[in-house]
Amino acid sequence: MAGSGRGARGARGASRSLGSLAGVSLEPSARGRAGYLHRFRAALSKDLDLPEALACVWDALRPGALSPGSRAALLRETFPALACLETGRLEPP
Repeated sequence: MAGSGRGARGARGASRSLGSLAGVSLEPSARGRAGYLHRFRAALSKDLDLPEALACVWDALRPGALSPGSRAALLRETFPALACLETGRLEPP
């Protein structure tokens, strides 16, 4: 049971991390996502510039770029387009 101390310390650290999210907005903000969505759609419209579209999504996921709720909403909005490209289907899954 030598490793049980590490587990307890890890659990306390995780608890502190969750506590630090108390003041973070989980509500998505359309205004915050608008620029990222515009850039994403423009990249796909421009001869399916997939590297630029993915770079846009990664930029939005950077810490501090968007609230957690806005990041989740952006992923929900961009994932169907990326999944269509991956599967080769014209309709979202």
